[in-house]
Amino acid sequence: MENHFVTSKLIRDSLHEVENQLELSIRQAFESLQPKLRPPFSLEIPEPQEYLELNKAIVYGVLCEPNYSKTHIKHLHALVTDGYAFFTSLLIGIVVELHVKLVDSAKIQLIWVTKEMIDVSSVGIEDLLVSLLRRIGSGDYGDQNVWLCSELVSLFLEKWDCLLEDMPLMLTSALYSFLRLLADHYRVLGVAKLENVKRLEIKFCVKMFREQLHLSMKIGRDLILLLQDLSHVSEFREIWNDLVSNHCSDIYQLKTSSRYFLLRITPEMETQLRFLLGNVKLGSHKRHQMWFLKKFLLGPEKETLLIDIVRFVCCVIHPTNEIIRSEIMPRWAIIGWLLELCRQNHHIERSVKLALFYDWLFFDERFDNIMNVEPAALLMVWSIPQYPHITHSLLEFVLHLVETYDISSRDIIVRGLTSAFREIERKGVIRSLDIFLTNPALAADLKKKLANLLTCHQVKVPVNLHQFSVPSKQTFLSSEANLKECSTKIVDIPDQKLDNSVENPAKHQIPAAMEAQLSLCLRSRHSHLRRHTNRTLGTKTERNDTRVIASHASARTESSYPLSQVYKIIKSSTNRRFTTKQIRLDFASMASNPHRGGAGGSLYGGAAPYRSREGLSTRNAAGSEEIQLRIDPMHSDLDDEITGLHGQVRQLKNIAQEIGSEAKFQRDFLDELQMTLIRAQAGVKNNIRKLNMSIIRSGNNHIMHVVLFALLVFFILYMWSKMFKR
Repeated sequence: MENHFVTSKLIRDSLHEVENQLELSIRQAFESLQPKLRPPFSLEIPEPQEYLELNKAIVYGVLCEPNYSKTHIKHLHALVTDGYAFFTSLLIGIVVELHVKLVDSAKIQLIWVTKEMIDVSSVGIEDLLVSLLRRIGSGDYGDQNVWLCSELVSLFLEKWDCLLEDMPLMLTSALYSFLRLLADHYRVLGVAKLENVKRLEIKFCVKMFREQLHLSMKIGRDLILLLQDLSHVSEFREIWNDLVSNHCSDIYQLKTSSRYFLLRITPEMETQLRFLLGNVKLGSHKRHQMWFLKKFLLGPEKETLLIDIVRFVCCVIHPTNEIIRSEIMPRWAIIGWLLELCRQNHHIERSVKLALFYDWLFFDERFDNIMNVEPAALLMVWSIPQYPHITHSLLEFVLHLVETYDISSRDIIVRGLTSAFREIERKGVIRSLDIFLTNPALAADLKKKLANLLTCHQVKVPVNLHQFSVPSKQTFLSSEANLKECSTKIVDIPDQKLDNSVENPAKHQIPAAMEAQLSLCLRSRHSHLRRHTNRTLGTKTERNDTRVIASHASARTESSYPLSQVYKIIKSSTNRRFTTKQIRLDFASMASNPHRGGAGGSLYGGAAPYRSREGLSTRNAAGSEEIQLRIDPMHSDLDDEITGLHGQVRQLKNIAQEIGSEAKFQRDFLDELQMTLIRAQAGVKNNIRKLNMSIIRSGNNHIMHVVLFALLVFFILYMWSKMFKR
């Protein structure tokens, strides 16, 4: 074992550690092939196994013999046959497995040989650069970490043109890393060694935004999350204002790829997190958490890592159904533990919560993954029994974001949050949103705000009960003014009886929680409708004998009615006694006279009445203000109509999912094709380089032959002239 420490020049090892197999293999290859690594080199083509061993020996020689590094690289250029793929894979393995133990001289040589691989566009160079970027630790201001950060940002500036031509997305990955690191570096004051690093990071990031804005925007919506921490820096103030003014809404719609979240998590941290969320059972997890805390999160400067870990857990680690159904520690549990760790630092706590809910704000069920929002939803649900303060804090935070995060994009945020809540209910992540709307453990004002959020931003689909068709885009009614009015409306008379008179519209306002339930009822199945309506209104109507269905007065007219009027009709109808098998409520008076608020008042808050088609107007009806009831046993049940409509919607969703799957397949195919082209390009470059070298060598041989031939001819002529004179 002592002999090992004498001969190993690559890493620092200790007696109690087992030898690393990668280091052992490249060291043994170097020792066995060392005579062949000195010029003159053999011109014979090596066998496949010998080629692999030569690559291992050259890697060890480049890292451990700085004085001969250029000689080793020339040797590699002469014998390479695979586009430097195996050589680069060895470097990646060293960065992933041995970087922490590397001696200082080997780390310097590693940066140098990386630059050489960039110059020859080696196969796999992107993975090598990503591995090096992941080695820059967040919250680590030691000499080694600061040096590595400085060297890498200098590398990207020095090799800018080459990277931009061959691998432009690598510059985008570097931008994500350095923006995140720069925010951490600006939180620390009085550290002189960080000043040069900050200057280089600012130079690279500003260069990206100024010269390659389209590449910068490929990061997606997390670009705004990164830049908002740097908006106070003078060099970024103009960039921030430009993005917020001109590109913010577009960036919000772009989902950030999971590969960016890996950049701020070291390989060791990723291994431990995956083990914790894939093997450790809930109940025996505390000792693993304490080990993780001592290993990676000890120290106040390490708190910024919590932001990156939360984004990584939400957007990268997506457990299988088997793990979800098992007793393995769920993601929401570890996120709850991380939130407890940062309770003392309110700034970090807010940033961690924002990282948790960031995908909620711009969620689109067509593109976003439900697994990204699942941990926050389950954390709020499972915290209610024993830790209601956590649910209250999270729900209060996400509702506060609606009003404060980005006022100019408020409609986008409201739409995203509403879509996220509806999707977690539709996909079965939680059974029902009633757990938030009716739970006594939550504050009444929070439930009221959530109810307003869910009911005021919903897509209204007018239904023609006589002839079903797919609604056109114009039939989906939305109104920014109506949304603002609904979201700010405060209903504070929950027990007020609804009057039959309609002279004062304010009398027909209903409690927010009741309004949310009615909204859910009108959008769910008929059985769900009866259950929610009976519970909300307290009626004891026979479920099998009475069916309340709504239809339009004319088959040509489609209208959208305020929820308060629907509630009023149902409330009034439950105070009567019905004996018929089927009762039809005619909304003719509402469809024909939308301005029933007395004295010309409007039930839409002054806005024009909604219509489903252009050119159609509401009809004038008689002056009767009472509800008209007609017995129409011949008409079809609303159950069948709604079932048919649900079937058509389901078919459209299936078609949309197939289109999405096809688009994903096409994207994957294009990505594979792009990688194939990159490898082919690298192979062509290497072959051209070898061909040039071969031409140069053969050209030199031809010149030598010509010279020898000229000398021979001259000698023959000389001898012939001598003989002729004689």
